Amino acid sequence: MREASEVLLLLHESFRASRHIRGLWLFENLGKSLCVDKTKHEFDEGVELVGIIAKDGDPVSEGEQLRICTDTVPVFISKAYRLIFILDLSPSVFAVDVSSETLLHKRLLDNLERALIGVTMPVFFQGLLLDCNNVKEALRLIREKFENFSNNLCSFMQSSIGIYDRDRRLPYQNRNSNMAQKHGSEAHSKSTGMLNLLDKKLVGDFGYIKPEFTFCSMLRIGLLAARLLPENTQSNVILLTDANVGKPNEEAMQLLLNQLRNFTLSCSMKRNATAGLACGDLTNSELFNFLAFSTFGNYLVDTESFLDKDLPFGMNIYQKSLLSWSFQRKYIGNSFLEKFTETYNPEFANFCKRYYILLFF
Repeated sequence: MREASEVLLLLHESFRASRHIRGLWLFENLGKSLCVDKTKHEFDEGVELVGIIAKDGDPVSEGEQLRICTDTVPVFISKAYRLIFILDLSPSVFAVDVSSETLLHKRLLDNLERALIGVTMPVFFQGLLLDCNNVKEALRLIREKFENFSNNLCSFMQSSIGIYDRDRRLPYQNRNSNMAQKHGSEAHSKSTGMLNLLDKKLVGDFGYIKPEFTFCSMLRIGLLAARLLPENTQSNVILLTDANVGKPNEEAMQLLLNQLRNFTLSCSMKRNATAGLACGDLTNSELFNFLAFSTFGNYLVDTESFLDKDLPFGMNIYQKSLLSWSFQRKYIGNSFLEKFTETYNPEFANFCKRYYILLFF
């Protein structure tokens, strides 16, 4: 009897899509032989087997049974989803990519377009009554609102930048003036060309906040949006970002992680990659990888050929990453985690290779 490499499982909308239900199905069927029965619907159990792939890669005939092993990857899908897309509009996104001579924030909409087209290709997306027929119209409205936001932000920042430039040039203009003699100590401190922002209180006057706060705020918005959408569905918060973020508050991040896991919310990242680095362009990929890994989400890098890759069960890369859910997917194929574990804890690495499904409970 052949062994199963992956199994596709459908979660019914009448049951809560919790990790407990998914893990219970996996442990109850370990070592058993299953087949896809199109005439049977396991509504009582909440999980239905709708697809199966053999390890040898050969097609599976109708009614053929395959054994569920410890390395079999269960992939969970559902009839409805809660997908919350968040656009990162932090100051680093409005930088210039010197290699392609484009503005980074313009590419956010391109990433959003590819993601929406990818997940809605053969399915119906309920959040905004969005499907593959009206996704272009929805993107047009989003682009209009995004351009209005960019124009309003530019108009708002012109006065702030003007005040900053004026005060920044002031010490140089007064360097040889009589004011330098009258106010010796103050002029001497300003003669270095540094602007004392604490005296002017520009940051507080214009309502700026620390950059690390914006990242936590985006995740909180995702939590709020998920609570406003229908329950008993697979949920995913997708953050479109350039991965430039300051070190967040540890207590706030711990609270957000607990809330994401309590509500069974996955957090995925779509990074707006650049071919060339700009001044101050320092991505924090490790933080985003950790957040995606700890919530069973995905960390995706900007790639033009995403929609051209066909994966098992007829899904593209966006559907595989954002619509399907699996316990083992985060560890399998992650070369960094495998090498790190083998270096510092080889015994645990060998254990995971044999029984790594236990790692995620």
